[in-house]
Amino acid sequence: MSNDEADPDIEADLPEEVEEIEEEQQAEQAPLQVQVRPRAKNMAPIPAMDWSQADVGESFSLFKQTLLLSCEDEEIVDDAKIALKIKRGLGNEGLRRLNASGLSQADLSNPAIIWDYFEKQLKLQVNFRVYRLELMQYRQNSSESIDEFVTRCKTLALKCEFEDAELQERILELLIASTPFEAFQHELLKQPKGHSLTAALEEGRRYEAISAGHRQVKGLQTQATTDVHSVRHKNHVCQNCGLQHKPRSCPAFKDDCDACGKKGHWAKMCRKSKQEKSRNTRPRSNSRQRRRRKPKDKDVHAVDDTVDKSDTADTYSLEYYAVTVSNQCMDNIDACRESAYTKLTIEAPHLNGTHKLRLKIDTGAAGNTLPVRTYRQMYGNTPYKDILQPANHIKLVAYNGEAIKCVGTIMLKCQFQDSAPHEALFYVVDVPGPAVAGLPTCELLRLVTINCDEVKPATSNPINNVDDLKQSYPEQFDTIGDPPN
Repeated sequence: MSNDEADPDIEADLPEEVEEIEEEQQAEQAPLQVQVRPRAKNMAPIPAMDWSQADVGESFSLFKQTLLLSCEDEEIVDDAKIALKIKRGLGNEGLRRLNASGLSQADLSNPAIIWDYFEKQLKLQVNFRVYRLELMQYRQNSSESIDEFVTRCKTLALKCEFEDAELQERILELLIASTPFEAFQHELLKQPKGHSLTAALEEGRRYEAISAGHRQVKGLQTQATTDVHSVRHKNHVCQNCGLQHKPRSCPAFKDDCDACGKKGHWAKMCRKSKQEKSRNTRPRSNSRQRRRRKPKDKDVHAVDDTVDKSDTADTYSLEYYAVTVSNQCMDNIDACRESAYTKLTIEAPHLNGTHKLRLKIDTGAAGNTLPVRTYRQMYGNTPYKDILQPANHIKLVAYNGEAIKCVGTIMLKCQFQDSAPHEALFYVVDVPGPAVAGLPTCELLRLVTINCDEVKPATSNPINNVDDLKQSYPEQFDTIGDPPN
């Protein structure tokens, strides 16, 4: 019998162990079957109620809106499950209020009852006219786009009970009153009643894009012209020793001058000795006129609000003999310039919050000045016309009579420590000096105290004889003598 032929009798007589081995081999050769369970759907986080907001009613309205959207997204329609999500989202403060509400378990499983309970508790029934008055005070901030401003207006308008047409008119009026673009304001003023708010928004976005492009181009030009990191003067000669050396390395720093005796320079560079030599060798002039020295710094000390160049009369009828400066208002005193400085808390137009401004106290100045560089720090590259008021009729004059360029004026609300805030007019000037607080503002904010006495003419009786003399000066005479001839 060949090996390939199967013998049925032999197969029938196989032991049970051989049959078990064959079954295991067949099981190993069979494809592996894995039971896959359906993947659970990812659960979105439950919205949480923010109890720390100032307007808790508005915060609850947003919480309700967000939670209902979450239930709709997860396809939750069962009232008990929705109520459970509400109670979880309310947090500890909400649960404390529910525990003290007196609602039954059936009520706590009803979302409508829970919503109604908190809405009655948190939402105060303020008259809609109050919200309308508040809306009329809205103005677009300098850092706020037109879309952000309109969104802020519409959010408050939900409480104003406006009709759609009336709401659009109110928002257009607010845009006209607060837009920083004068051309855009003129365009809106030309439009008839019922002008589309959507069209106004598109026009406003166009002006914002143009302004942003101008600022970017101007920034690139400024960067190209000021990209200089250091300037070195190769032929610089020290005015104290007459040599060339590195900064703060003068060999005459600790030496005494042989000419004047002062420390810090050598005799060959002594200015005092040079002035004396020049005075001795210079011929005297018969003219009494003296050449007026031109000051280095353009400190503004006088303000003329008219174009008239005639001299104004002295408005002070009092003689000032002492000026006392409070030491509490001194943040720093520069000994070299003998100037007093202080810091004021200011509120500037188109800027949010309060800011600190360091000023020089100058009781000889009739007006306040703000340098252009300080304006740039506050408003960046914003054009003057968007922030400042024109100053065409104003003439600024320094002590030496030199005219000072004024680019405009700005009103700042100033406050010193605990004093009451006051509006102060500042002239924005193109000078290298610091900001200056003049005498009127210093007195208004109590930065300085001025003591004065009134000058009165003498009120003595006329002296015609000896008796009048004795009556006028009783302490000077005891007896009247008779001098010999």
